[in-house]
Amino acid sequence: IKEADAAKKPFYLNLWPDDVHSPFWPPADQWQEGKQEKYRAVLEAMDTQLAVLFEHIQNDKELAQNTLILICSDNGPEPGAGSAGPFRGAKTTLYEGGIRSPLIVWGPGIVAQEASGSTDTESCFAAFDLVPSLLEIAGIQHSEEIPFDGMDVSPALRGEQSVSHGPMYWRRPPDRKMYKALGDTVLPDLAVRDGNWKLLCDYDGQNIQLFDLQKDPGEKNNIAADFEKVRARLCKQLVSWHEDLPLDNGQSLGVQEMQKARVGPANVTGYSLIAADGSKKTLAKVNSDGSVAWKVPCGAIHDIHGLPNGHLLYQDGWTHIIELDQSRQKVWEYDATSNGNANKKIEVHAFQRLANGDTMIVESGPARILEVDSDGAIKKDIALVIDTPSHHSDTRNVRKTASGTYLVAHEKDGVVREYDSVGKVIWEFDVPLFGKQPKSGHGPEAFGDQVYSAVRLENGNTLIGTGNGHSVLEVTPDKEIVWKLDQHDLPGITLAWVTQVRRLRNGNTLFVNCHAGPKNPQIIEVTPDKDVVWTYRDFELFGNALPVAVVETE
Repeated sequence: IKEADAAKKPFYLNLWPDDVHSPFWPPADQWQEGKQEKYRAVLEAMDTQLAVLFEHIQNDKELAQNTLILICSDNGPEPGAGSAGPFRGAKTTLYEGGIRSPLIVWGPGIVAQEASGSTDTESCFAAFDLVPSLLEIAGIQHSEEIPFDGMDVSPALRGEQSVSHGPMYWRRPPDRKMYKALGDTVLPDLAVRDGNWKLLCDYDGQNIQLFDLQKDPGEKNNIAADFEKVRARLCKQLVSWHEDLPLDNGQSLGVQEMQKARVGPANVTGYSLIAADGSKKTLAKVNSDGSVAWKVPCGAIHDIHGLPNGHLLYQDGWTHIIELDQSRQKVWEYDATSNGNANKKIEVHAFQRLANGDTMIVESGPARILEVDSDGAIKKDIALVIDTPSHHSDTRNVRKTASGTYLVAHEKDGVVREYDSVGKVIWEFDVPLFGKQPKSGHGPEAFGDQVYSAVRLENGNTLIGTGNGHSVLEVTPDKEIVWKLDQHDLPGITLAWVTQVRRLRNGNTLFVNCHAGPKNPQIIEVTPDKDVVWTYRDFELFGNALPVAVVETE
């Protein structure tokens, strides 16, 4: 600065003090125990050093009138050191506590006098907007051949008027689905902010969270279900932006961090299984020794069946049902947008090959159960009872029982209903909240009654996977709960979305634990006494959105 001043030349100084980044090493005479105490000490030490620079500029009248100083942070605070105040999250997260950071602008000769000492709470932009803005303030023309990600927000820096960038996007690396400092929290991969709207989701557009930051700056209330058009628009924009970027190689680099494990007693051979994961867009068979027998790409998927002839019935997206033979060749398919559903909002989350060779297709949106023949012609059409219609959440798993009734998990309604062969409701079970308050989200922190599955047991009881209720229930025809496995009943394991459930011949219960994060198994077998017999966890092959599996236990 002194050399530039003496030569009467302009200068630009970019200073990145690392003092306040962990690990914290304050001066010996300011050393204190405790993470927060150390952080405060290094912050004070940094302030002392910066004061020398700032005072040099302030004490030079010419420099003071012709210098602009900007102080900003690269991200939110580290847990246990700083504080994000009312905002959710911390550094490494895409919540406001992780990405919203302060910007202080000082420049008596550049900032509008009437704006001195004021706070601009309306402008919203990012660090990449600073480059074109500083060039504008300095009067420097840049080549039009150089594209900038940022825009000129110099009126906001000068204190003249508020300026916002427009939609802004964020992406996290794929090998850091969790942040140790935040415990078992599973983090969204992507985020977009457009005005007061903020949407977060995973790479595949699943696990959507939507917030109105004007009304809910703490991002406490996920309102994605209430604003379908906003959700669809922002999700499409965000996923499209992500897919236009170069592939992040972090997934392969993160294999050691996302360790895979299959745990069972020494005398138990691991089961072979076929499972699918929407976030990885992967359908794969895993041998009993853990090796991968085969792997194929797949779209959104919520149901899967191994057929008696060795074929596989699965879905590739919400409206496309496919049957593969043993060589994984397609031998049958069904398009759920047919049979009167053209231009309708429709998703299929359940289907089943019936004993007579027909296939049951359950439609969310049109809210009906179809039985179709091999040509896709409708043989039976049954209307469903829906209290809270949703083309995404009318139903989850549905099974036709041995007696010819239909056992339907109505996710949005939080109810399991049994319909007779003509569509009359003959039994109903409201999934209880057990005195707890519902919480939004998709991970272990969420809670509700968004039931995923129900199967009829040989003893006449019904086994229920409560979805974000984090539990497995066995319920009698009189609706008495005679067995319950809850979120924290298994030592060292946390349950999140309990999706598919199954009672094995040996009396054990097998279920899928979805959205629980890479520290927890994706598939679990427990005894009636809730002892863990076998688990499967593989976050290299599958991800945090594994809802379905065919496990070969016999």
